[in-house]
Amino acid sequence: VDAGPAFRVRSGGFMDQAEVQVERLKELRRCLDRQVTGELNSIQARVAQLEASVEDLDDLGEAVIKTESRDQVAHRRGVITSLYEELRSLAEKVQKEQVSQLQREAEVASFFTAPIAAKPTKPPPVPTF
Repeated sequence: VDAGPAFRVRSGGFMDQAEVQVERLKELRRCLDRQVTGELNSIQARVAQLEASVEDLDDLGEAVIKTESRDQVAHRRGVITSLYEELRSLAEKVQKEQVSQLQREAEVASFFTAPIAAKPTKPPPVPTF
């Protein structure tokens, strides 16, 4: 059974922009110690723009034949799904880190604001047998 020529991902504006978003996500994953929420929102907005252009194959030029366009669109949808999954995973990690930081800050604050006893309490008497 001849399935025809093997599918080949064509490079173009869409894939170039998707790769930029992948690199931005990798960089954010390396820098979780700083505020990245705004950057995550920016990437999410750009991925949404890419998603809107999934079926627009004009960036590939005339090289795409009609039968191949379906495969290109399917591949692009897979790229978008992967980008959204990575965004979700990174957002969860950031959220967990933020919660952990808030808990540490609350523990420190409670240590310094704990009331001081007015007078020392005596230990209970030692039982005699």
